[in-house]
Amino acid sequence: MTNQLDTDTPDAADVGPRRRSKTPLAATLCVILLVGSAVGWGVARFLIFQDEQGTNIDIPKTGKLLKKPEMAPEAKPTKSVQPIPAPISAPIPVDSYASDKAYDITQWVRGDQFSGYIDEARINGAPLPKDGSRPFAPGEVIELAGWTGEVNVGIRLPYVIASACDTVVGHAPVSGNRSDVAKAVHRNLSISGWRMRIASDSLPDCENRTLRVWGIVPGTSRLILPLNSHVPIPAPGQGADPTLDRKNIDAAKFDNPQPLMAQDMKPLLSLTLMVTAKALNIRACGDAKCAITGKFRKGEWTVVKLDETENWLLVATRERSGWVSRKYVQIGG
Repeated sequence: MTNQLDTDTPDAADVGPRRRSKTPLAATLCVILLVGSAVGWGVARFLIFQDEQGTNIDIPKTGKLLKKPEMAPEAKPTKSVQPIPAPISAPIPVDSYASDKAYDITQWVRGDQFSGYIDEARINGAPLPKDGSRPFAPGEVIELAGWTGEVNVGIRLPYVIASACDTVVGHAPVSGNRSDVAKAVHRNLSISGWRMRIASDSLPDCENRTLRVWGIVPGTSRLILPLNSHVPIPAPGQGADPTLDRKNIDAAKFDNPQPLMAQDMKPLLSLTLMVTAKALNIRACGDAKCAITGKFRKGEWTVVKLDETENWLLVATRERSGWVSRKYVQIGG
C-alpha cells in the first residue's frame, strides 16, 4: 500500500500531469516568489584631530671679554625636535560601498512579496527618528539590523542589499540566529538575522531619500524581495560641514567591501526527483503536521534544491515550491 505517512490519493484539483519539467530553472524562484504575503515585525562616530607643537629654543647671548680674552662658551647644538605625527586612525569597517562603486538597482528584479523587517536603525548608538529629521554629518555610520526570509515555505535568503535613490549602496550576509522569527514566522528561518553598517558618505543625493533593504533570493533569478520597513534620510547637505571634502573622507575613514553584483550569485543545484508514491504531498514546512500546499504525482520531476533536513527536502519547480518527505523519493543527478 502506498498510502503512508505523507502520501494520499491525488485529487484532480491539485495534481498536475506526470512530467519532467523542461522549463529553465534559473527563473523558477522568480516566478514562484513574485506573489506572496507580508509577515513579521519590527552606526558610530570616529574622528580624531591632534595638534603637535615643537619645543621653542632660546639661543644664549655671549658674555663680556675678560683681561685674558676668553670666548664665551658656545651654545651646544641642540638636537632638533622632530614633531611626532598624529596617529593614523584605522579605517572603520562598513558594509557600504565607496561612492564610485555603488550601482543601479535595475541590475536586480524587484519582487513584491515582503520578506522581513528592519528592527533597528541607529546612528552613534541612538535610535534614528522615524520622520527623517536627524541630520547626517560626514563620517557618521548608520547601523541597521533585522531579519529576512521567504515566509510562505521558509526559504532562507543568503544576503541583503541596501539601496537609496534606486542605487545599491551596500550588502551584508544573512547569518544571525533569530529563534523569535522561527517561532513566530516560519520554523526554517531560525538563521535569518542580519546587521549592516552604512557610512553616511556613501548615500547618494536625491529628493525624498529613503534607505531600503532587500533580501536576495538564492540562485541566478536576480530576484530581490523588499523588507517591510524603510529608513527616511534627511535632505542632502543637512548637518554636513561644507569645509570637508566628501570623497577624501570616504577614502580616508572607511574600509569598504567590494560590491555584491547579481552576476556573483551562484546557480542552485538541479536534480531529478523520482517520486515513488502514488501522490506525494508538498508541505509548507518540514513536518507531517504542516499545511499541504500541493502534490507531486508518481514519476520523475526536475527540481531545484533550496534546503534540506535529515528527513525533508525543500524543492521548487516552476509551478510550486515546498517540503517533501525523503521517504518517498529517490534523488538522481
